[in-house]
Amino acid sequence: MAGDVSIDEITDGYKRFFKTPFKSGFTEYEDFALICGLTRDKKRIEDALNLVYNELKTWEEGHFRREGSFENMFKDLERQVWEPDELERIVESEIIYHKLEKLPVREILF
Repeated sequence: MAGDVSIDEITDGYKRFFKTPFKSGFTEYEDFALICGLTRDKKRIEDALNLVYNELKTWEEGHFRREGSFENMFKDLERQVWEPDELERIVESEIIYHKLEKLPVREILF
């Protein structure tokens, strides 16, 4: 793949993944919501949070043991998605941490 990628292509890919019966962790759901948070688009963020909430609220609490509970995990995620400046800082630090600065960049089109 080459060239820019639209936010819709990214979120559609996550939604296709969510249709699989894979339920070992919720990282992909968090990533989906955080990516939507980067857009600063209120409706997209609210839709993402609704999807995550509705999907994960039925999971057994054991999946959220590290966070204490589903509600704790969701409150933290909700706080994070509404802080796009902090999300951008995290993205930049992760690029540096994983030494990805020299890789080709594909812009996300909002």
